[in-house]
Amino acid sequence: MTDNARIAISHHDLQQMVTRKLRNMNYLAVLQEMPVKWGRRRVDVIGLRSPADVRIVEVKANRTDFDRDNKWEGYLPWCTRFAFAYPEGMIDPAELPKEVGLLEYRGGGGLYPGYLYWARGCRKAPEMNLKIYANLMRGLLGRFNSIQREAALEKGACERHIRKLEAEIRLSQDGGEDEELIHHAWRLSGYTSPSGKIMYHCPICLAWTAGPVKPKFETAPCEPHKYRDDFEVCIATKTVRAAFGMAANDDQ
Repeated sequence: MTDNARIAISHHDLQQMVTRKLRNMNYLAVLQEMPVKWGRRRVDVIGLRSPADVRIVEVKANRTDFDRDNKWEGYLPWCTRFAFAYPEGMIDPAELPKEVGLLEYRGGGGLYPGYLYWARGCRKAPEMNLKIYANLMRGLLGRFNSIQREAALEKGACERHIRKLEAEIRLSQDGGEDEELIHHAWRLSGYTSPSGKIMYHCPICLAWTAGPVKPKFETAPCEPHKYRDDFEVCIATKTVRAAFGMAANDDQ
């Protein structure tokens, strides 16, 4: 089979299919062209869930691109699972180590769409170093402003995740005693209180308050998820109110 005969899908379309597949696998965040290795390399698709589950997929739409790739092994320290995505029949499984996953595109033909199939699963590597993983998450967060897609909820989840990682890193460095005060990271939310006041939200402790920020929140330490159950958020009406009979936060 010639190289041209193998090409059943473009690099861009295959990359989009891989991105959708990783999102369907419920990764915390999935991005394309993510810089790794101090910005010297960009991976085609990366999905992050935890230090134990970071998946990189390199997309190869033709044999020439695959044969010229001499950098993929440099991505292995930046993930716990690595795979190639490619048109069916383009790569012989014996050409790659058994630890490398194989995600085949199988063309449908006619009116039938193609689909991705795990011809070989990825073998899981040891958990990533917490600092390396935190740096990956910070780099990912910085790219949300430059990509064109609706990612507000995904970005918020990543912000909370990064704050939790930073707290864990401090705990590990201090031998279990985190004496450093974590400051609140107030964001203008777009939500209002029942009385119509604009609400601010801290993605670390999950507290809500109307502006200006109340002094009690500035003097108290910001603890991850401390106020998770103290507020009720209504997405339909974009309002926030105190839960469990607490005094309304904007009236204090």
